[in-house]
Amino acid sequence: KSYKDEPAYRRALQQAAEYGRELKTDVIWLVVFVEYIPEGYREKYETDYSDKKTGVTVKPVFAATGN
Repeated sequence: KSYKDEPAYRRALQQAAEYGRELKTDVIWLVVFVEYIPEGYREKYETDYSDKKTGVTVKPVFAATGN
C-alpha cells in the first residue's frame, strides 16, 4: 500500500481493519514500506489503531527499504 498524505494513511488503517474483519481476526498487521524512516516517525505512526466499526486492532509497522 502506498500513501501520499496522512488522510490516505488513515484510510489504509481503516481498510486493514475491514480486511481483518473479513478474515474474522481481532488483530491485523499493516506493514508499510518506506524509503527511509524520519526521526519521530515511528512514535507518531506506529501506534495501534482500534477500529470501532469492525472491532479489529491494526498494528502498523514501518519497514525502510533504503536511504
